[in-house]
Amino acid sequence: MNKFIKLTAQRIIRVVGRLIYRKHIWLISDRFWRAGDNGEAFFRFLQSKPVKSVFAISALSNDYDMLKKVGKVVSYNSIKHKLLLCIADVSASSHDCHIEGHPETPQVFLSHGITLRDFHDYYNTMNHENYHTIVVSEQERIVLTTPPYNLKPEQVLLTGFPRYDYLINEGSEKIVTIAFTWRHYLWNLRKEDFKKSDLYKVYSSIFDNKELIKMINSYGYSVRIKLHPEIEKFRDEFSLPSGITLWDVNVSYREMYEKSSLMITDYSSCIYDFAYLKKPVIYYQPDYEYILNSGIGPQYVYDYKENGMGEVTYTVDGLKDCIETYIKTDCTMKAIYKERVNRFFAYKDRNNCERVYEEINRFLNKTV
Repeated sequence: MNKFIKLTAQRIIRVVGRLIYRKHIWLISDRFWRAGDNGEAFFRFLQSKPVKSVFAISALSNDYDMLKKVGKVVSYNSIKHKLLLCIADVSASSHDCHIEGHPETPQVFLSHGITLRDFHDYYNTMNHENYHTIVVSEQERIVLTTPPYNLKPEQVLLTGFPRYDYLINEGSEKIVTIAFTWRHYLWNLRKEDFKKSDLYKVYSSIFDNKELIKMINSYGYSVRIKLHPEIEKFRDEFSLPSGITLWDVNVSYREMYEKSSLMITDYSSCIYDFAYLKKPVIYYQPDYEYILNSGIGPQYVYDYKENGMGEVTYTVDGLKDCIETYIKTDCTMKAIYKERVNRFFAYKDRNNCERVYEEINRFLNKTV
């Protein structure tokens, strides 16, 4: 009943609101407290188009004033923002939860990550007749339009990611970046318990290996950790040895990709941006068997060895060997992974924003 009442209210607000508020708005967003993803990239692009775009972000965000210099901004979760969610021509966000599943409003999920693993619960929950999502590869399109996903082919737009238009492969420094992904079991974890978590044990296997850090430093490289946005709340809990630092929270992923020479991840799809630049990647997965057999989530299960963008290793000694091999070759991506990159990405130009723009106009002309 509550859902029915909510949907009815949304329909009424949309009909009445669009009669009164006649401006045709494209509502754009990333995370509510942070920009820097596909939303911001697309928002910047829209400033040169005949579209009235508005970016939704918390007024307390460090990015709020920066975005006001780019275009129109609305405070996230304000009354005006909630109104725009109902009456906008389209709502587009790199995070599904920020378009709030209003079925009356055409929506585009400007996906913040590559979708090759099992996230069908996530997508199916958000899906409705006016829902669309973007992808960077035909492989993703096949995954998202095959059961147990319930998306139709016309809802999955093969455009490439807007943020790829702004990636730069210049100015690399001797930096090895570690970027591990989020674990759902951390949602309700208290800060004081973070060091007891399995994720911190994975980090510690690197921190505690003095030979590994010494080897990296001996070649003039440093190690930096890029915390997942949801792990930033545990930043003060990290005990780092000499030779390892955390990337500043205000450093964008784009800047991190530009400056890093080598990236180590566990299961994060953020490495696809790095691989897109033909920079080398290593998957370090000492907890893979545990995740595979524990029921933590099928979203981590994927054939990284056959389809990943870099070597897979399960031990810290294997990681050490992989890192040293790359450092000795000035961190040049191997031919086998360059070929995988070329085969995977449908587009390697700087027209991703344009394609997203064209696709939105195409389905808006049918529905608005």
